[in-house]
Amino acid sequence: MRKLLTLMMSYVRTRWFSSFKNREELQRWQKKMILKHLEWVSVHSPYYRDFSGQGLNEWPEMDKATMMKNFDQLITTGMHLNDLMAEAIAAEESRNFMSNHPHYTVGLSSGTSGNRGLFLASDVEQAEWAGAILARTLPHSIFHRVRSALFLR
Repeated sequence: MRKLLTLMMSYVRTRWFSSFKNREELQRWQKKMILKHLEWVSVHSPYYRDFSGQGLNEWPEMDKATMMKNFDQLITTGMHLNDLMAEAIAAEESRNFMSNHPHYTVGLSSGTSGNRGLFLASDVEQAEWAGAILARTLPHSIFHRVRSALFLR
């Protein structure tokens, strides 16, 4: 039920409350959200603890290789890269994508950069994303009938 409520809240927020009057208003909102996120990450991620209270320009740049190298210190859930990677590879091979971790989906990135990565998404993140995508793509309200096609690999 919580996932459905989160999805609907994200849908409503994106559909009716996410427009900005001008670029400056958008940039103010972005700055506020970035600062809020940096504060949260500096408390919950061991990798970023030393950057608490510093501006974004003081934080280290991140790329995929650095992220994968420091995954265990970056992640805020206490999970470990080797365990998650083994789970994701097993899921790909068996085609059974039910995660061993309650409330999280674990998967592999496509690896098109030559450096295969891992993703981890919580139930809340998935519901928020789905609500935002529905708000941006559906031509009418979420309650109107719509026909769609979905292509998967």
